[in-house]
Order: sequence, then structure tokens, then C-alpha cells
Amino acid sequence: MPVRPPLPLPAGFPERAVVLLIGLPGAGKTTYLRRRRLAALSSDELRQTILDDPADQRHPELVFSALRHLLRARLRAGRPLTFVDATNLSPREREPLMAIAEEYRYPCVALYFDVPPEICRRRNRRRGRAVPEAALERLAARLRPPASSEGFAAMYRIDAAGGAAPYFGPQ
Repeated sequence: MPVRPPLPLPAGFPERAVVLLIGLPGAGKTTYLRRRRLAALSSDELRQTILDDPADQRHPELVFSALRHLLRARLRAGRPLTFVDATNLSPREREPLMAIAEEYRYPCVALYFDVPPEICRRRNRRRGRAVPEAALERLAARLRPPASSEGFAAMYRIDAAGGAAPYFGPQ
């Protein structure tokens, strides 16, 4: 079977940035990265590394402390693009990551996975490691789309099929 070339990022995507993926579990964040062969700092992978279980939600302070440390290390090393694969649901969750980007003089880009909760629920049920329905509902209630007022240099909306378009904030 021939190897498919990686899918491209959206047209005009910055060559240097911290990129926050924003969306519910099941929205396609990790799949989007995998199809483009892009590495990321992943909260799930850090849960696996730290807690031996990517679904273990007991110590978010440890997981996100490690994620922030690794983000600083990548930026200090001058890596041009760093993708942060976490739900990043609210401005409060995004702000510390954006502050690190600013500290290292990197622009911050939002990839907003604007996927209806019913599609996320359906995809979630098919996962090997499904998020409990009640937890998914709580997460959906916390989701706040990114806004230019947060300081993003660019924002893109990713739809349920993985298509990308510039995003200008909540309408």
C-alpha cells in the first residue's frame, strides 16, 4: 500500500508559532495532527507518561505543569512550530500557554475544532478510550470559542470533516 503524503496546514499558516488546538474530546484534534504528521505536546500522552493512563484525570496540576515546562523547552530550543494538543476549552486554560508564547516572543495561533457535540459524542463512543458521557457534557458546557481579544495572531476554524478556514471569533 503506498504511503500517502501528509495533508497540508491551512493556506497562509505561520511558519513560527505556538498553536493551541481547541475543542471537545472527539472533535478530531489528534487525528488532524496525525494526518499531517505533526508532533505535539499532548495532555493525553503526558497523562500516560506521568500516570500510566491517558484517561487518568486525577492530577491535572502535574500534567499541565509538565506541558508548560516542555513548551518552554521547545521555545527555548527555537522550534518554529509547537502544537499543544489539549482541549484548551476556556480563555482561563489558554492564558498560561499564551503567556509562555509571549515570553518567548512567539505568536499564538488557535485551531478551533468547531464540531457539534453530537458528532463528538458519536466519535467518542467509537474510541478505545471513551470519555464518559457526563464528563463530555460538562466539557461542552465549558467550551468557549477563541476570540481575537485573547491575543491570537491568527485563528482557524476546523470543521467536522477536517476542513480549515480563517476564523474571526464568535458571531
